[in-house]
Amino acid sequence: MSGMAFERVLITGIAGHVGANLARACLRNGLEVHGLVRSTTDLWRLQDSSLAVRLHSVDLTCYDSVCRIVEEVAPDVVFHCAAERRQEYPATLMGNVLGTANLLEATRPDSKLRFVHLASSLEYGPSDRPLRETDRLQPTTRYGASKAGGTLLAQQAAHSGQRHIVVLRLFHVCGPWESPHRLVPTAIMAAHTGTELHLTTGDFRRDYIYVDDVVTACLRAAEAERIFGEAINIGTGVETSNEELVHHVEGVMGRQIPVNIGAYAPRETDTNHWVADIRKAEQLMGWHPTRSVLAGLTETRNWLEKHEQIYAGGRRHGLLSARDDRL
Repeated sequence: MSGMAFERVLITGIAGHVGANLARACLRNGLEVHGLVRSTTDLWRLQDSSLAVRLHSVDLTCYDSVCRIVEEVAPDVVFHCAAERRQEYPATLMGNVLGTANLLEATRPDSKLRFVHLASSLEYGPSDRPLRETDRLQPTTRYGASKAGGTLLAQQAAHSGQRHIVVLRLFHVCGPWESPHRLVPTAIMAAHTGTELHLTTGDFRRDYIYVDDVVTACLRAAEAERIFGEAINIGTGVETSNEELVHHVEGVMGRQIPVNIGAYAPRETDTNHWVADIRKAEQLMGWHPTRSVLAGLTETRNWLEKHEQIYAGGRRHGLLSARDDRL
């Protein structure tokens, strides 16, 4: 028996950054863990032979298959971590909207099931103050718009059926098992190897949240009582520029990083302010982040030192070209 209010969980996107960390935390808590993956999914984050997760191959856009797996697993909690982000927009739209709709409908008959939907801060629009859950959704990207569509479906399902559905709107998640092309692992490896780090120009800022704090928020959301469709920001309330982050990495690594600022042009998601108002998370779930950016970078460095072989093919994976994507 686990010490939690549930025993069996189903995680979509279990092979992703948040999903893989969440799966490990659930196993440490004595839970039975099932995960949904596509047949083409790269399982590099799940290749540890001691990781006793039960994987099910299914495409979330296929309603009958989703229903079959949900009925077979009979989970107490669904953590919907899957996020589609392809070059082809129809695939992104289908995955994030239709896939979410199918999962919500497949789980509707079980009135006791708890559903945690992981949303994106890109559902918001730019703002010169901390972003609040009451702000109007004004995504500037198609990906953000598709995630907003999934969020609205989750909230509608919660309100119409009084279902325990919590929407966690994640800001910039970093930490162990992060995709190697993103800024934090790229900067750490650049410091380690002395390789030049390419950045955009401009004082662009993000709210970096350590993945273990995100996992804790997921578990709190599943255990919280009487939350029906609430959207809750998961960030730190502190914004950090790219240049500040690189400076922090230099301090953690004890080495300077050769930086080429302006190697990349700004993108539509780059902005001078991007930070969460996190008061609602404390009020509804008793959650607050426990790691500062510096503490998170230190833990990430320690993890990377133990798992350096995973990122050995850095150049092949674009590791030293930091095209950093925001959730």
